[in-house]
Amino acid sequence: MIANMQPLPNTKSIVSQLGESAWLALVIEDGGDWLLNELARWQTSDPYNASLAATAIAKALADLDDEAKFNLAKRAEDAGATSLALQLLALKDNLTDFVSYLDRLSAAPRPPGGSNQKAWREQTIREALYEENFRPSFDISAQPEEVQALDRKTAWGKAGWGEAWRAIGHLVKYSPVPEILMTSMYLSGDRRVGTVVAAELNAQISAKRLDPIDDPDALVASMAYRLDDTFGRRGRDGVLGRFGVSEMQGETAEEFVDRALARLALAPFVEGKVAGPPPRPGGLTTSFPWEKWVDLARALKGGKAISPEDRLAAADILISAGRPADALTLLKTASDWKTALLRTHALARALDRRCAGLLGRAMPFSQPLYRFEPR
Repeated sequence: MIANMQPLPNTKSIVSQLGESAWLALVIEDGGDWLLNELARWQTSDPYNASLAATAIAKALADLDDEAKFNLAKRAEDAGATSLALQLLALKDNLTDFVSYLDRLSAAPRPPGGSNQKAWREQTIREALYEENFRPSFDISAQPEEVQALDRKTAWGKAGWGEAWRAIGHLVKYSPVPEILMTSMYLSGDRRVGTVVAAELNAQISAKRLDPIDDPDALVASMAYRLDDTFGRRGRDGVLGRFGVSEMQGETAEEFVDRALARLALAPFVEGKVAGPPPRPGGLTTSFPWEKWVDLARALKGGKAISPEDRLAAADILISAGRPADALTLLKTASDWKTALLRTHALARALDRRCAGLLGRAMPFSQPLYRFEPR
């Protein structure tokens, strides 16, 4: 397929057209030779765009172990794809090799950053820290002192916020919770979103009081109520209503949380674990149509037909009640097919988390990757 592809107009390589999953496949399945050589060739003719692509490629490979990253970085350096080598080393659990590579680059005849080496080096380390802070395996205390000093100085433009970002990073597998927390902290300027809210969620997961894989709605609910403790009830709505959820285009974080709270409350009733529907959850926004959802839950429990315009909400309830196949049947015939497609994709990712885990994000806000086992 690659052999038949042509670069888009005004581009000099097809690399950027392939996407994250294809880059990962080229390394895991193909050994990476073509990708490294093509990136090196592109870097010679168009260093700026090749560097942007190298950054994206490295993120797609973030789940490789440190030895694999080091070996691939060495091959990239030998091939002349220095940008990729640097970015791969920047995503190792330990940044010692990354700092050493910066030393080698600085000693080159034409070092990156030109005459302003100090500023370039600091900015490069800050960029590495930003990515590393969202990797659960990253331990800041094990890093070179130069890295630790910059972490104490700044994190994403916020002095001393590294601890907060890292707490959120530990939730990276449970999208979109980390994205919601990241954006909430950035918009509010309140580091407690990380140091308190995310830290408490991590503690509950570690203690097995929360199961983010089999009961993701409980995780979202716990997040919402802890945001209430941080911002106040109205404050939480004010923050979450200001931004959307990337995997649910057109839906705000506030609306996403509402659906999770409603599903969590109604699931026991639909499953037959309780005799009647519960009262309206206190965490719902005033605009959420709770009574309509209760009526749908009654209809589902009674085996009644659901109208096409109500099938999105009904499918939501069925998913939480452990009936994904029935939910998929409703999603296939929902009147709003575009939203139904997004919900179906979200369902696929949720089910995959419980099985092989072949779908997922290597970094917050990144595209879900289709992982390939070596063969």
